[in-house]
Amino acid sequence: MNAKLAKAWSSREITRKGAAKVAEIVRVGTEILLAEGFSSVTKRRVAKRLGIAHGNVGYYFPTRESLWHAVVYYELSELYEKYPVDLDANTDDPQSCFDEYLVGYFDECESGKSRSFYAHVEAFAEINSVVAGWRDEIYERILQGFTDRIRPLCVGVDDEQIKLRALTVMLLFEGLEAVSAFRPDLVKRGSEFRQQLIDQANTIVRGE
Repeated sequence: MNAKLAKAWSSREITRKGAAKVAEIVRVGTEILLAEGFSSVTKRRVAKRLGIAHGNVGYYFPTRESLWHAVVYYELSELYEKYPVDLDANTDDPQSCFDEYLVGYFDECESGKSRSFYAHVEAFAEINSVVAGWRDEIYERILQGFTDRIRPLCVGVDDEQIKLRALTVMLLFEGLEAVSAFRPDLVKRGSEFRQQLIDQANTIVRGE
């Protein structure tokens, strides 16, 4: 995590040394989240694992929610760096741009870490309105990614229909999280299932 991100996630104005501390706190918080869930991500637990005073964590993250927020967006930034979702939608080859976006979805599903992260967010969102808001923000971003890449493939199609097709494709691919959990072979690179799902998504985009 660079200093700019660290400053964005902490409520404090921090030095370079402080940014390194924030990065360490958030990294450990993410490890706890993935292993045990949101309820275990506390300032006290993080401090104990790092061998520092509870107040040191509280200095940068005065509330539990501020720590959770940093942890969620740290993990998202890791996923986005590994599987870029912000590909340029204005490419000269919009079909390849769309297909590559879908391939990124498959690649994410191959990662047990990714599946675990989204599962924790989904589960805790049901009982915590703050996390529910972050979940909705994540999915709105994903939907926008689909919409931006579908629009150049739908010349002459009204915007409402484009959004509906994007939602349908998103629905189709959201099921990959469940499928990859018990049939991981289906989402591996080179699998026939991958190509079949990509073909199905393109059929939806064409309105067929």
